[in-house]
Amino acid sequence: GDIGDAQMTEITHCLRQISRQYDGIWRMIDQRRQERRKDDPAWPDHVFLPLEQAGAVLVEWHRKNNPIQLTPATITGPATALAGFAAWRIGQGVYRFDTDLYENLIDTPINGQLPCDLLARLPEWCVYVETPGLTTPATDNSLILIHGAWAFIDRVAADMTDILTIMLHTDTSGRPPITHIPLVGSLDASIEHVRDNWRSAVQRGNADAVPLKGYAGAARSLLPKILSLLLFLCSEEPDISDRQHPGEQPGIPKPKRTKLGYRLFAADKPRLWNVGDSIGQTLRDSHISVGTGRTVTPHLRRAHWHGFWVGPKTGERVFRVKWMSPMVIGGG
Repeated sequence: GDIGDAQMTEITHCLRQISRQYDGIWRMIDQRRQERRKDDPAWPDHVFLPLEQAGAVLVEWHRKNNPIQLTPATITGPATALAGFAAWRIGQGVYRFDTDLYENLIDTPINGQLPCDLLARLPEWCVYVETPGLTTPATDNSLILIHGAWAFIDRVAADMTDILTIMLHTDTSGRPPITHIPLVGSLDASIEHVRDNWRSAVQRGNADAVPLKGYAGAARSLLPKILSLLLFLCSEEPDISDRQHPGEQPGIPKPKRTKLGYRLFAADKPRLWNVGDSIGQTLRDSHISVGTGRTVTPHLRRAHWHGFWVGPKTGERVFRVKWMSPMVIGGG
């Protein structure tokens, strides 16, 4: 779909910045992916480029083009941005939610265990979701408007943990603010895990800034809203459409055969995916009459988690979480 020239330029600005800053690095990443073992548990199919591999590519690029001393404290941010934009440039999907669905989703609480398996089912290696009205605190306690967020999955080889990585699109200069959410336990546990790791990294010299004083509170306020949007994209029937190309759906592209072997080709521009057209239309247009003659406007039952135990009562049991998608109540 067409997003509009001005908005497209804004969304792709960071991608173009990296392309200019690291000339030739996409070819290096292509080569690195071609060398990937298909059965490598540290590099599963739903991860385009693990952070560890992105860091290695970055070190190699600097060795060839701009020799500088890279340390763990200075490489993590650029490597994360590189991994995210390398993944996003393939499909360049921009997901715009129906207004009424959006308001319901960002009001959906994230309670209990994070649905780790579900979050690994994003429709593309990296997605960009628009986030109208969302803000995040700045270091001076002012509020920064968030235009959207890129989201992708990383895999930590040390313990084979999946990490949901979110890069916020704001008007601030430099790299987009980045948040890592380990897909283990609850959201609160993940936030504390991130904060503890952050402090430890500063003490070891692997990070160059301590967590902001209000980090945990800001994360608890913002992350559930973005998580709800992402979870909707991961549901069984997420109601995603391209109005200019009806029937098409986002997905992970297959490599194309070339004289130099199989290659993935990046999209030439962002593609707009509309999310929730059907549900939003039902919310706005459907009314039903009840016995007294009054009209009842249908509403959306909030998306929520359903947690349950599986396994024998006397043996080892596993707690699982199922995503219960939104449902229109009273809409026919």
